[in-house]
This record gives sequence, structure tokens and C-alpha cells, in this order.
Amino acid sequence: MQKPRAAPDFQIIAGFPPDQRDRVAALYWQAFGRKLRPVLAPRAMAHRFLNIALRPDHAISAVRPDGRVLGVVGFCSADGALVYDHGLALLQTYGARSARWRVKVLRHLLRDEAPAPDAFQMDGLFVDPAARGFGIGSQLLQAFADEGRRRGYRIARLEVANTNARACQLYARHDYLAVQTAGIGGLRWLFGYRSTTTMELVL
Repeated sequence: MQKPRAAPDFQIIAGFPPDQRDRVAALYWQAFGRKLRPVLAPRAMAHRFLNIALRPDHAISAVRPDGRVLGVVGFCSADGALVYDHGLALLQTYGARSARWRVKVLRHLLRDEAPAPDAFQMDGLFVDPAARGFGIGSQLLQAFADEGRRRGYRIARLEVANTNARACQLYARHDYLAVQTAGIGGLRWLFGYRSTTTMELVL
């Protein structure tokens, strides 16, 4: 009989430790690589891009006492997001010719626009697969809502792909309601999902 896993000891902090940037990039790719692979692959280059583009000032993390990151929730603001790039990081990673089309596709996919003034927008939530099942995602989701309240927002908002049923269930358990579903058009053949659902929580 397999022994039950011991719950990890962790705390929720603003940002993430500087020496954990590479790990956060790896966890981000593990969570969203399937979605972003058509634009950011190969993996080594995607990892390099993420290392450049990650913004710790737009992150809330679950970390062990030794500083190892177990999960992160990112958020948007008027001056950025967890993974924020207007082409410089792509240019540094892929070169001018290759970066040009990647910028266009990513901006279309991520709807690169200013966040709504009354909504605190999430920019991804991900947890180390080995640490799932211990409430880390729930605590990060609560911390995201708390940060939105602290900043004076009225609504917490996120978007989830139609293929990510597990995430939808997590958000629904925390009282997020689906308010809109939008298709991604022809990009569905490239990215492997048809639509995203916007979910909101009144803060």
C-alpha cells in the first residue's frame, strides 16, 4: 500500500525569490506549454523567453521554508503582468525575423489590451504537479482575491480555456461565475482549444 503524501509546509508571499526565477519559468511552461508551444517552442528557447519576461512584482507565490516555489498566481496591472513583453524579450530570444510573427500571434491570443478599470485580472495560476492536492491552488486563489481587494478593485476576473475542466472546477468552488465565452477563431487549429470563458468574482 502506498503511503499517503505528507502535506508540504508553505507560506504565501508577494513575488517570488530571485533564485527561483528559473523554477517559476519551468513551472509556467509545464502548466501552459501545451497552449503556447506553437508560438514559443522549442522548449529551451521558450524557457529563455520566460526567464526574461517574468515579472515578480506581478506574482504571488506559495513557497516552502527553504524558498522553493510550489505555485504562483500572476496578475495584471496598468503597467504589466506576470509574463509581460511587447517584443523585447521575444527579440532577444528568437531574433528579429522570428520574433515579428510571434509578437503578432501572442497579442491576438492574449488580447493585449489595458485591463478593465474595475477588474483585477489574473495572469495564470499554476502549481507544481508534485504538490497538488494540498490546497495550494485554493490559497493562491484566495490571495489573488485579497490582493484585488487591497488594491480597491470591485471584481476579480480570469480567463480559462474550454479544455481546462480542472481549473474551471477550482474557480467554481471559489464562487467564480462564468460571464462570457469567446471563441479564438482559426487559432483553435494552432493552439488546440476553441474558446475561453471569462469568470468573475465580486470582491
